[in-house]
Amino acid sequence: MRLELTVQQQSGMNGAAEKRLFCTFKNHCSIGRDIGDIVVSNDAQMSRIHALFYEWQGALFVRDLKSTNGVRVNDQVVVEGPVRPGALITVGATTLKIENFEPNG
Repeated sequence: MRLELTVQQQSGMNGAAEKRLFCTFKNHCSIGRDIGDIVVSNDAQMSRIHALFYEWQGALFVRDLKSTNGVRVNDQVVVEGPVRPGALITVGATTLKIENFEPNG
């Protein structure tokens, strides 16, 4: 799968340009403050390993990995659920926008 995200908002970002993040893996991509395929080290509200994006039957899903502050999809708290391009995912104080998702094919 190939996942493209942009950082839309982050504490301390102060109007800085959006950051583009890419993740290309067989079937999953993790995000966290210290550990993960995508590391956001300057977000104290993000858990060490916070969430997992994964592909299932050609669709993209996100799963909260028992983080302290949870995961929100379009401002709704989720433990696990599908996400689509355009969705806003909040992990800790960081909001990411799903720009593109290409399933394994």
